[in-house]
Amino acid sequence: MALYAYALISIDGAKCQDQTAPGNRMTQLLSLNPSTFSFVKSQPAETRAEMIDMAIAAEKHTSSARRDDDLICRGGLEEYKAALEGGTQTEVPNSTGHFGKTFQVAPPADWKPKFAPPEVYRPKQEIARNAMREALLKLIQ
Repeated sequence: MALYAYALISIDGAKCQDQTAPGNRMTQLLSLNPSTFSFVKSQPAETRAEMIDMAIAAEKHTSSARRDDDLICRGGLEEYKAALEGGTQTEVPNSTGHFGKTFQVAPPADWKPKFAPPEVYRPKQEIARNAMREALLKLIQ
């Protein structure tokens, strides 16, 4: 499922008008799941290839049913900008070893990410889809 999530972020992230958002989601996926990716990397080459095949097949199978993904397109610079300009800022406790003040920012309640038009994102999706096997192989080597 982690490989499928990687494929979704890579492919459907092309729909986001704010292209910093999918990069943020990719960073979250990779940094919050190091043991998952370590496990995958430790598997025999044949098993890794089967995992990649399953992720690609799942992406292909679900592609026609997927709609604009609000989650993939959140967390980018546009959302942070909206939060700073018209959202809420709440002071939160610092984590150990940090000094100064830490604030959590949230965009206005009605803020929603914007999506690129299909004529812009579809070619990018096809490029990402065609490169997915190689990208996943590189990820889990």
